[in-house]
Amino acid sequence: MKSSCAQARARSARGLSRCGALLALAAALWALWALVGPAAVANAQDGARRARGAAPGADPLVAVLPLSALERSMRIYGQPVATAVARHLREHTALRVEAPSIDGMLPATVGLIIDGRIVSEQGGKVRLEARIRDPERGQTLAVVATSLGARGDIDRLAIELAGALAGALARVQAGPGAHQAAATSGARSGPAAAGQGGAAIRPAQGTAGAPARGEDATGATSGPKSSAGASAGSSAATGAATGAATGADRLSAADNQPGAMRRPVLLLFKPLGSAAEGAVPITDEAYHTGQQLARRLGCEAREVALPGWSEVAQVQAAMAQQGATYGLAIEVRELQFTWVGVLSARGLIRVALVDAAGERVYQRIARTGTLVGSRGDRHAALVRFVLDQAVDIFAPDLRRALAEHSARPTQPAPGGANAATTGGPGARE
Repeated sequence: MKSSCAQARARSARGLSRCGALLALAAALWALWALVGPAAVANAQDGARRARGAAPGADPLVAVLPLSALERSMRIYGQPVATAVARHLREHTALRVEAPSIDGMLPATVGLIIDGRIVSEQGGKVRLEARIRDPERGQTLAVVATSLGARGDIDRLAIELAGALAGALARVQAGPGAHQAAATSGARSGPAAAGQGGAAIRPAQGTAGAPARGEDATGATSGPKSSAGASAGSSAATGAATGAATGADRLSAADNQPGAMRRPVLLLFKPLGSAAEGAVPITDEAYHTGQQLARRLGCEAREVALPGWSEVAQVQAAMAQQGATYGLAIEVRELQFTWVGVLSARGLIRVALVDAAGERVYQRIARTGTLVGSRGDRHAALVRFVLDQAVDIFAPDLRRALAEHSARPTQPAPGGANAATTGGPGARE
């Protein structure tokens, strides 16, 4: 009997002990939740907001990347300067700004990227430089720099840089060629349905004040690096004049001068090909490449929805309808993307030129070099870089081909024997 009572008391003591332990654990968990719970909820809500992205019309998320420096002793300041700039922009503007680490992933909702460098000068002086980039287009929208200062004044220089960036961001978003306009520059309305007896016309886009490809909003050159690391387009010089006229603007102005000789019309057929199995659009960028080539050749570009390498009769009809002297067809045969810290790409491009009779004047297939983007650049930006290099590859050849063709004796009329044997801008090979 005594033994049974002792066993019962022992079981009761063990139960009370376990109950006390559970109560202590519950109290500890409650205390822990009081400390970290609100922050966890805030982080979760912030993550949900990021996943949903910014509301339509909201300012884009701005990422300030660590500044680079050639001098090893200055590299340790790259992240602190970026953090100080981001903090100043958050406090003095309505923008959403973050400063990811050098190894951190960029948020998917990033709309603008700020990167830059710490430049060491003689006498122990330094200067901070930064640019604002559109990662979707791979386009530099603005470039700013600080005055020279002592290394010990780098905190002051960071605030000066942030102030210059705040003004530049306001101009990018509010002025002509604002971020949204820049992000969609080159975007065109879809081709209309082909009419009977002719091809639908895509009017060439030439928005006044919009930067030309290869130029940023300040008129300075921008571009990717080559695989060797050299810039394909030199960095914009600080203080470059804003609002510089584009090549298209200058040519259009020349056309309107009294007695000006009208430029020959170059018809741009609908580009062929795809990138990433169609996931990355190439049509508008390839049309834009045709516009660039037309400017290089001194021609007036007109876009049509008729695909390149169509039947010769269709090519002749489209050429006659537009009074075109030549027609240009572009095909993106291959686009290979590679990711090693940043995105890079190389392409295989085919270009063909025909005359008014549909006779092939020129055709070439060329592979570009490997173009390396900047941190945060997306696939569409790399497509643009590849096609920009294709312009440099094909323009000299096309210029020579046009010169040789113009030097020939009388050309055959449309529908002649030569036209009947060409198969359009070039038979599929």
